[in-house]
Amino acid sequence: MKNKIPQDISSQILTIGCEYKKSRGGIARVLSCYQAYVYESFRFVANSGDGTKIRKLLWVITALFRSAIALIRHEEVRIVHIHTSSYNSFRRSVWFVRLATLFNRKVVMHIHSGAFKTYYRDNEEFVRRILLRCDAIVALSDEWKNFFENEVGHPSVFVINNVVSEPFKLDDADERKDEKLHLLFLGLINNDKGIFDLLQSFAQLGDSVKNNLVLHVCGAGETERLKNMIQSLHLEHSVAFEGWVSGMEKVRLLNCCDVFVLPSYYEGLPISILEAMSYGMAIVSTRVGGIPSVVTTEENGYLLEPGETKALAKTIETLVENRDLVQRLGASSLSRISAYFPNAVSSQLRNMYNNLLNEKMT
Repeated sequence: MKNKIPQDISSQILTIGCEYKKSRGGIARVLSCYQAYVYESFRFVANSGDGTKIRKLLWVITALFRSAIALIRHEEVRIVHIHTSSYNSFRRSVWFVRLATLFNRKVVMHIHSGAFKTYYRDNEEFVRRILLRCDAIVALSDEWKNFFENEVGHPSVFVINNVVSEPFKLDDADERKDEKLHLLFLGLINNDKGIFDLLQSFAQLGDSVKNNLVLHVCGAGETERLKNMIQSLHLEHSVAFEGWVSGMEKVRLLNCCDVFVLPSYYEGLPISILEAMSYGMAIVSTRVGGIPSVVTTEENGYLLEPGETKALAKTIETLVENRDLVQRLGASSLSRISAYFPNAVSSQLRNMYNNLLNEKMT
């Protein structure tokens, strides 16, 4: 892969974040992509993973110990780059901010959570104090940058695009397609992701529309509620629950589906939308977080307000009845995605690191 962050810079960075090789979720996918495609040398400590509360506490204690050892042994490390979300994830990250400042290292707080505004406003004094101890904040879009600059008051905010690997195209993808419009949902099965709104929208569609589409629902979470709702709304013939998908099964769905749907209530900038765009899919989502920075209504998809089930149903009906529109929107998605591939994100990160490394340590 061209344009990786070279050894002389990447060796000066210690990255802190969730265990990414087995964990699910957007941060794990970002870190996996960083390790594979972005950094020549990826010095990393996992501060969280799956398991019981006791196991998670042990993750943090072990990670603090490993981070301290890394900072003692590797004097060349000058920046601690912490990937975090909100609530427990942010509170956990606070310990690593304190550790890094204790060792006189610069701190970058990379915030991925779409619910961070709510978390911040509920804990304003505490969160602001921690963020202002950091040398830089990474935001996922200009909208989030404005929040951290204007509401939090941080003087050094960098927009770093979320990263996705380039698509893996299947040679037989076209052969697998039928005449129906295939929609894809990838995400947690819960209220915040809008999946239950999406099912309500499907229930409002006429039979002639439902008979010409298939919704593939992929994810973990409230799966029993999802299955019961599919059954109670009589959507068994138009909604397929695929469970949690990864690897080639996920690649197959990305190759074969036409429209990606994510009617969320809160988002940062979803990796799932970027992945769908890289496969040339039209996007139907909501006007929240950083999503409007990558999706424009009637250009590469449609943006609605969260909870607008009637508008969502109408949008789906429009796409079912106009396949040329679907193709045009998908082509526009494909034309917009290059800024989120590893080469471009590597350049953004390298510029931020150079900026911080050239500053005098305080």
